[in-house]
Amino acid sequence: KNFSFYVCLRWEGIQTKSDTPGLDVRNRSSVVTPLGHMVWKLPNTPRDQVRMSLTRSYRSPSLGALIARPAINPRYSTDVSNTPTTADRAGNPDLKPELATGIDVAFERYLSGGGLLSANVFHRRISNLMRSVTAPETVSWSPAVRYVARQQNIGGATTEGVELEAKFGL
Repeated sequence: KNFSFYVCLRWEGIQTKSDTPGLDVRNRSSVVTPLGHMVWKLPNTPRDQVRMSLTRSYRSPSLGALIARPAINPRYSTDVSNTPTTADRAGNPDLKPELATGIDVAFERYLSGGGLLSANVFHRRISNLMRSVTAPETVSWSPAVRYVARQQNIGGATTEGVELEAKFGL
C-alpha cells in the first residue's frame, strides 16, 4: 500500500549508411536501456513520499550531425583558408549516440490545496558526449586547409544537481 516499484527494459538502435563517393560509411549502434522506479509513501503522512529512479538513457545524434556533406561558409572562397569563426560545417557519419546512467532521489509533499513541494537530487554519468568541435582539416573541397565544425564524441561527463519545485494554486 505504501510502496511501489517497477522495472522495464527498452532496446534502441540506430543504423547509418553513407554511399557518398569517398565517404562510404556504415555505422550501427544499439543499447538496452533499463529503468527502475520506486515510490515510498511515508507512513502516517499520506501527503509525503520519496521517489527514486535508476535510469539509462540514449540520445541519438541528429540527422544533420550525421550527414557528411559540407556546408561551406561563403565568406571565404574555397581556394583559401578560412578562420575558426567562419568555419565550414560538416557532419560526422561515425558519430556515436550519448549514453547516460543516472540516479534521482526526490522528496515530495502534496499540499492540501492541490499544490506540490519537492526537492530532487540527481547524478548522471555520460559517455560518448557529443559536442561541436572546430578544427583545421585537409578537405576534399579545397586545396587549402580549412576550419571545419563538426559534431564529435569528446569523452565522458558527469552532471549532478538539486532541483527545487513549488506548485500551488492562487
